This record gives sequence, C-alpha cells and structure tokens, in this order.
Amino acid sequence: MSRNGDLFVHPGVPLKGEQVVKHYQVGVDVVHAVDGMSLQVEPEMPVALVGVSGCGKSTLLNLLGGVDRPDSGSIWVDGVDLCGLSERDLEEYRLTKVGFVFQTFNLIPSLTAQENVELPMTMAGWLGAHDRHDRAQRLLELVGMEKKAGKRPDELSGGEQQRVSIAVALSNDPAIILADEPTANLDHANLEVVAALLIQLARDYHKTVVIATHDPRVFSKVPSILEMEEGKMKEKS
Repeated sequence: MSRNGDLFVHPGVPLKGEQVVKHYQVGVDVVHAVDGMSLQVEPEMPVALVGVSGCGKSTLLNLLGGVDRPDSGSIWVDGVDLCGLSERDLEEYRLTKVGFVFQTFNLIPSLTAQENVELPMTMAGWLGAHDRHDRAQRLLELVGMEKKAGKRPDELSGGEQQRVSIAVALSNDPAIILADEPTANLDHANLEVVAALLIQLARDYHKTVVIATHDPRVFSKVPSILEMEEGKMKEKS
C-alpha cells in the first residue's frame, strides 16, 4: 500500500452538528427522525453512530452529507454552515467533499468496477482520461479489487461489490466519508475487511469518517461511539 500514499491529498475537515432537527409528516403522524442532535467529528477519529433501525441514523447521515436540509439547527463543515449553501453549492459539496458508502452498494450494473470508480471523477471534470484510469486502478488496489477491475457488479460477491463501492466513494478524494450500514449485507470475513478499510481511511489517510451501524462487530472497533434513540442522542447511563 505504500504506492497509494499520494492518492489522498485532501485531509479530513471538522464536522459539527448543532441542535439539528428533521421531522417528516407520514399521514397524520409526525416522525421525529432527528430531534435536536448535536455532534462533533474530527479528522482521524472515526465515529460510529449506533442505534436500532429507525432511530434516525440514516436521516442524520443524509443531513451531514447535504442530501437533505434540516428543519432547524446548523451543520458546520470546516467552518461553513451547509444550511446557508445554495442547491448548486450543495451538489458540488456532495460530489467533491463527501464520499458515501451504502449497504446496497449503489454500483451501476452496466459498468465494470473500473468504470464505476472512474465515473465520479468524470462527473466532477477531474483529471484527464489517462489519470482517471490510473487513479481508479490504484483505488481498486487499495481495496483489494485490482484483479477484478473488468468485472461488472453481477459478477462480484456482495463483499467485493462493497469494496468497489468504497473505491467509488474515494474517487474524488473527499474529506468526509459517510457510511450507512456498510456491512449489513456481508458475511463475517467481508465485514472485517470493510470495517478495517473504513477505520484505516481515518487513521492512516486522515479522513473524517462516520459509520452508521447497529452491528457490535463494527462499532466495537471504533474508538468513538454516539448512540441514537428516537432521533436524539441517548443519555449515558
């Protein structure tokens, strides 16, 4: 992995939420998905956001990633409040500053692993074609998938697809990695690999990493744990 050191030139940035609120109307009911959450995540210190399904973890990740806007509160990224950004600026933020890893992999079925990794770079207009190809190869090497660069998603196992999806998330050298239940569909061996990769991104490559999970096999490996319950930070007993 020594060849890959210069893959990441953009370090992580401080990520802070202050009294973040997001409610949804579902029929006659109001769902308090995120209900006054505050948190702070620093580069190099991965955070596990834990709690049962439905407690608001995914909603909070979407807010931190600029996919959705809070009803109230502030989300600060390196001193900039996302709530004050235009839709165009939020789109740029999502494309260049944030890498998303999902439990459903979100790979394009018609593209090879190599092409999936190159796509975000093409969309961002980053690097020439040769450099994009080289960077994608090296990212696949980082996640142990360089020998299957020419395979399409349906030719890969779930664990292999998730490793490719991590390479996709890293393609534009984002400062922030947001992983939503990234090991939910994996067996134990692949869970270990994916969890180790995400932690390595924070510790070795200085990224800001938030992992939403309810799996103790994952969050037991992460030094900082924030527990959610019904949209709020759970009080420590």
